[in-house]
Amino acid sequence: MKCFVLVILFLTYYSFSEIWSYQTDGYVYFLNNQIIIDSDNNYIVGGNIEIDRVSNFYPVLYKYDINGNLLTLKDFNIQQFEYIEDLILVENNNYFLVTTISNSGPGNEVTRIIKLNPNFDIIWQKEIDFLPNCGKTALLNSDGDYLISYVKQKPTTNKCVLVVDKIDKNNGELIWRHEVGPSYEEITIRPITLCNSDSSFVTFSGYWDLDKDINRIFFVKHDQSGNLLESRVLTDSTTAILISVEKTRSGEFLLSGQRRLSVPKFKSMMMKLGSNMNVLWDRTEDINNKNNACQKLIEASNSTLIAIGFKNSESSINSDIYFRNLDQDGNILLESNIKSQLNIGENFLVDVVETTDNDFITVGALYHTDYSAKALIAVFDKDGNHNVKIEESNEENSVKRYHLIGNYPNPYNPSTTIKYSLEVKSDVKILVFNGNGEKLFESGLISSKIGENKFELNTNSFSSGTYIYSLEVNGKTVDSKSMTLIK
Repeated sequence: MKCFVLVILFLTYYSFSEIWSYQTDGYVYFLNNQIIIDSDNNYIVGGNIEIDRVSNFYPVLYKYDINGNLLTLKDFNIQQFEYIEDLILVENNNYFLVTTISNSGPGNEVTRIIKLNPNFDIIWQKEIDFLPNCGKTALLNSDGDYLISYVKQKPTTNKCVLVVDKIDKNNGELIWRHEVGPSYEEITIRPITLCNSDSSFVTFSGYWDLDKDINRIFFVKHDQSGNLLESRVLTDSTTAILISVEKTRSGEFLLSGQRRLSVPKFKSMMMKLGSNMNVLWDRTEDINNKNNACQKLIEASNSTLIAIGFKNSESSINSDIYFRNLDQDGNILLESNIKSQLNIGENFLVDVVETTDNDFITVGALYHTDYSAKALIAVFDKDGNHNVKIEESNEENSVKRYHLIGNYPNPYNPSTTIKYSLEVKSDVKILVFNGNGEKLFESGLISSKIGENKFELNTNSFSSGTYIYSLEVNGKTVDSKSMTLIK
């Protein structure tokens, strides 16, 4: 079983000055990690943390400001097997989260849907069905409700079919459920549903062709009520694995993934479809490498295309990350490759989004054969040049794991509550200093959990004035703020 370290990379067209990265403590599976940007230009990252390397892991959400400072952390540790399927931004900076949850591991799943406020507090949640061997994705319907698509096995025939649920945004109740498209012996790819320009919906997935022993990508098109309009297979003679689908501003579809040209070689696949689902172009790249994938293909604001993925050469066990700029016809204009500098195994960029400043921020994962934690920092300028460094995971490189949120009330008299957030379980101390730097108070070791923690401070013996309070972890001060006492 492979374990991964979640990494956030800030990619900029213009400078190397505002760069930050983050890596988790412990192990994060390369499984639907993703990043979105809210209307306040904060970055929300979803991942799945493994607890103890025994297939017991749970979802986590992080919110960062534009400089990489942690604003909010929410873990959904309910002591059972649960992982994120999808996360989208909905109305009023709220979030809609879809997870798969099981007390006994894969094969006995239930779908959990959760609506969260901007602080990741739960507005409502529902468990909607037992769905074996399923994958889900979510998007907004035209009336503001949510759609979930997944794979369901039909008990009478043992064949699989795609199912779409429409969910009421106000309470999570099921509005309708429809099976869409034909049945297959085995649907192998997590379905991805997007809105079409004609107000219909298109769901992409894949199935295993038993006769030819290959995996095919197909789509089904359905109307607002879930009625089937069209279904067609997009690939034929070789195995194709769909990883991502994105839509352009003009209503076309960008597909990315892998093709198997020979065993065990997989090559990067990119495909562009028109709004009428005709194939405009189909590219298979990296023919001289052993194992490759295009993880994401998006349209940038300047109408070029951005592709992220990885390459694994014939002579190395390590994979190299690539960042590409393409024209609308799929021709590569620029390519930057990040060569593996350490024996760290497989490197991945999983998701990429463009910021309002036309920079790029991406989330990735590093798999280490020795389970060591390394952080990867990559920066791209407008010409595709990059500056790369790989750092050892240590306390000095992990300061942003510990964050003082603030104290309330402030000003106060004589007691106040200090809030702080941790991304790793730690024993911490709270210290208070006067304006001359003299230490007036030091707490004992406080055993603190992942996420938000509170410490009640009483300064009844202090005189009125402004004081500095600090958060100390492992004997090092990691954050400080000021507070004012008024008697």
